[in-house]
Amino acid sequence: MSGRLGVAWEVAHQLPAAFAALTAGALDRTRLFALHQLTATLTPAARASVEAEMLAGSQLASPPRWRRKIHRLIARLDPDAVAKRRKRAKADRKIGIQSLDDGMALLTATLTAEDARAIYDRIDQIARAHGHNRGLRLGATGTDGTDRPNDPAPGPDPIDQRPIDARRADVFAALLLGNRREFVSVEVQVIAPVGTLAGLDDNPMELVGYGSIPARVGRALAADASWRRVLSDPVTGTVLDLGHRRVPTPALARLVRHQQSRCVFPGCGMPATRTDIDHTVAHIAGGRTALDNLGLLCRRHHVAKHRGGWQLTQPRPGVFLWNSPTGRSYSTDTTHNDEDALPGGQHRVS
Repeated sequence: MSGRLGVAWEVAHQLPAAFAALTAGALDRTRLFALHQLTATLTPAARASVEAEMLAGSQLASPPRWRRKIHRLIARLDPDAVAKRRKRAKADRKIGIQSLDDGMALLTATLTAEDARAIYDRIDQIARAHGHNRGLRLGATGTDGTDRPNDPAPGPDPIDQRPIDARRADVFAALLLGNRREFVSVEVQVIAPVGTLAGLDDNPMELVGYGSIPARVGRALAADASWRRVLSDPVTGTVLDLGHRRVPTPALARLVRHQQSRCVFPGCGMPATRTDIDHTVAHIAGGRTALDNLGLLCRRHHVAKHRGGWQLTQPRPGVFLWNSPTGRSYSTDTTHNDEDALPGGQHRVS
């Protein structure tokens, strides 16, 4: 209770504008305390600047996106402090284990963001690959508790009935315990300005699926990377029509994921790395494989578009208009991202 009273005192005296917004009902408690926690190490002036920028923008679709915007603002205001905090945090990386009931245990790992993202994506790729009609099972057990053989069983391949989370857990155990029989190529995507890569400035880079990372970490990842160049219209960012080709080229697919960054269903936060590239106007109905007819949809909202009665149009590239089965309308504009957290008066240049 003493700790909670202390936090309330700090909020009231150090974030007065945000506290007033809470009192007026314009800001919720979750976002207020996130703002307090993440700005605690800043100077009073920097903290006031972040507070003003956050209150001037929208509350975004979810608390995680609100937190990501705060992180980006802090990274731009004080990149040296971000790098120092990153160094201290990296020194505290660790593995932990906690006993649970019913013969289970919780294994945790505190890692750098790039390592954690790559590990999770590798596990997820293998788990999803083996969720279809595949005979090879990694780390699965039979109903009698014995290990299933790793070699494919004769006859038709059974359908894996394990939930996706259980498959990920089994893949994780199999990889660490040496049961692995295949390798999966994993791509860690980093979006970086040319000037930052060249060492001309220390603006933060973007680790896809996570958020901003210090420039030094991004340059270290870039040093051992294979680079791809995306050429687009300097004004609109559009690409040439690909005619009747159904599957977008790798360059176009990367451009779509870069520009939209996550699922375009209103309020969905699924990152681009875990979404499908969908034709807004179906290819079978004459839809073109071009930037103004492609959008990122997570599997759930992809199904909702095709089978759930939702209607989707894209009047211009990056702007998506949704009509629900009940007739209500929603819009998602990926060309204006309030989460970018650029200081007032500045605009992103692509």
